[in-house]
Amino acid sequence: MNPKDDLEKKHFYTYCISEKDYIKKGERVGLFIFYEYIEKTLNEFPKINDDVLEIIRLFLNNIYLLISKPEENEKYLKYAVYIEEKAEELEKIGKEKIKNFIDFSDIDDEEIKKLNNLRINIRILEDLFWLIVKNKEIPNNGLYLVIPHFLNVSSKYVFYYIAIKYYDKLKPIKRLDNIEVKYNEEKYKEYLNKYKNKRLDEYI
Repeated sequence: MNPKDDLEKKHFYTYCISEKDYIKKGERVGLFIFYEYIEKTLNEFPKINDDVLEIIRLFLNNIYLLISKPEENEKYLKYAVYIEEKAEELEKIGKEKIKNFIDFSDIDDEEIKKLNNLRINIRILEDLFWLIVKNKEIPNNGLYLVIPHFLNVSSKYVFYYIAIKYYDKLKPIKRLDNIEVKYNEEKYKEYLNKYKNKRLDEYI
């Protein structure tokens, strides 16, 4: 019986395009979050007239296809290579301009904010992709590597696009350690001694 017609199953199953069947939502949580984050990224995509950004947008639109038909990734690899070359061209210029980390939170320009949001969303999509691979939520097929390759070079392109186009509006991150505060030195030393003798895995 189709889960949609089964009262017990219809709210807890969904269609998985990589398996072409209805599966329990809980079996592919990472994959469905990945898809939903693609939608979020596309909904917030900045409306800027740039040919490379349009290729990035269309690629994101087509990730559903690439997941459902891994052989299609072969055709889309050329776009990853193209964006990589464009990103490297911008990086050569941008590295000469940008010498410090940028404080995007201190910028009021809406276009910069939308572009930076796109960069962050693409980075998160790349992390989510590796999470679904780790959890074995998609088939173990090397052609899927086209997707994280594209996401990686796209985020680089967007960063250097911002760095070059909006250089005069960007601000470096201010160092917090240049600001003096009154604090409890005894407690500071107590924490410092404790942290120096701990390992992170003790808290996992």
